Amino acid sequence: MKKQKIFIYFPYQFSTMKVFDNAVNGVLTAVPTPEFFKRIALEYDKYLFLMRPYLLELFQTNPFDWTEYFDVYNKKYSEMFVQFNNWSQLYHMINDNEEIALRRNHYNKKMNSIMKQHWSEVDIEWRRYFKRLLVI
Repeated sequence: MKKQKIFIYFPYQFSTMKVFDNAVNGVLTAVPTPEFFKRIALEYDKYLFLMRPYLLELFQTNPFDWTEYFDVYNKKYSEMFVQFNNWSQLYHMINDNEEIALRRNHYNKKMNSIMKQHWSEVDIEWRRYFKRLLVI
């Protein structure tokens, strides 16, 4: 994976700076599809001890929109990450140099576009915040 410059990420927190740091630095990040992640989480729940209570509650109370709580699945950012449906697909993905090169090129373009929009929105919100401070 180091040779391919691909980061395989299994959500363990709702939001992590690592996935955005990777995006900004052109590191392709692979995540399980929401369906596969849910299956993994339920099957290996004792190993996901940090997120276990939260995951189970999310799956039960928000069965259709639980993905929106995770940056990697959020509609706004999900196109920055390549998803895999099963272990076999992940294995083939990380062992195919041409596939990785194509995906990296495609996702880097997506990442740049999405992050540019994100920073524009952040800039707008900070400006609003400081304007409100000056009014007070």
